[in-house]
Amino acid sequence: MCTFTYVPLNEGGCIISTNRDESTARLAALEPKGYNINHHHYFFPKDPKAGGTWIATTVEYTVCLLNGGLAKHHKKDSYKKSRGLVMLEIMEGLIKGDINPLNPLYLQGIEPFTLFIYRHVNPIFCKWIYSENEAMVLEILDVNQPHIHSSTTLYDKLIRNKREQWFQEYLKKHTVESYGDMIKFHTETDKANKDYGLQIDRKGITKTLSLTAVEVSNQKHIMLYHDFVNNKEHLINCRAAHV
Repeated sequence: MCTFTYVPLNEGGCIISTNRDESTARLAALEPKGYNINHHHYFFPKDPKAGGTWIATTVEYTVCLLNGGLAKHHKKDSYKKSRGLVMLEIMEGLIKGDINPLNPLYLQGIEPFTLFIYRHVNPIFCKWIYSENEAMVLEILDVNQPHIHSSTTLYDKLIRNKREQWFQEYLKKHTVESYGDMIKFHTETDKANKDYGLQIDRKGITKTLSLTAVEVSNQKHIMLYHDFVNNKEHLINCRAAHV
């Protein structure tokens, strides 16, 4: 939930990938599977404590949440609701048509986050940035251009810019044709740098716990989940599960 990349595919569609950088004190996430929520089918890894998630995909949308808004914030002792649950509520609203991806919500009492929304048919790609006590910021992103975002809670501007440079250099040297090409970026970039490389390990306190990638196109709709803690990989053919 702390490093996000988006890469468009030549044949249409995209690959969305995210590294989950979290406190090692948190309970391990549950591997992704299909969930029926209010008659809608979702695929996502689940936070066992709150029941939410940081990335989910459906027939209609893929949505990904990263911690932090425009700038690093001071964490409060408690909030009204988990961001992972808020994300699922937003996704349901998107599917039902009650929420427009180009019209962000007004929220209060939720910890700051950045939300990426990708609509599969007639593609829209946008970013909602929520900083507590401020109006949510909407950025409409070009579906034909790659994008990277690193969480403001873990990475300062200098490091975020450095990671942007790595991303652009990787895309110049590699042709991205499937999720496997982006897994290499998310797992192998500056591997020796455990402080702000793509896989971090800050003295065993904060680590990259998992990688999730979603590939959606006319030919595919898959979710790949790699649990780095237990060294397990889980692949879901979302299209087959919908049929």
